[in-house]
Amino acid sequence: MWRKVLQEAGAASQKPATPEQRLIMYADLRGVLTKAVANTRHNQKAEAMAYIWSWLEAGERQAMSEIKQRERSK
Repeated sequence: MWRKVLQEAGAASQKPATPEQRLIMYADLRGVLTKAVANTRHNQKAEAMAYIWSWLEAGERQAMSEIKQRERSK
């Protein structure tokens, strides 16, 4: 049973995530980051999180751009 699960996981990891899948992952990450920032007491930690936020937002923009480009080419 576990062998099949591992094989399927290995096959899934070889395929790049679709823009929609990446948006879902980014939404999950956004929730985690929002909770982490709310629980952060030190400004230095919040400043370090700024880099993660910018990476997250850039990824969301890229995924949306890919979706829009795909829709235009149909």
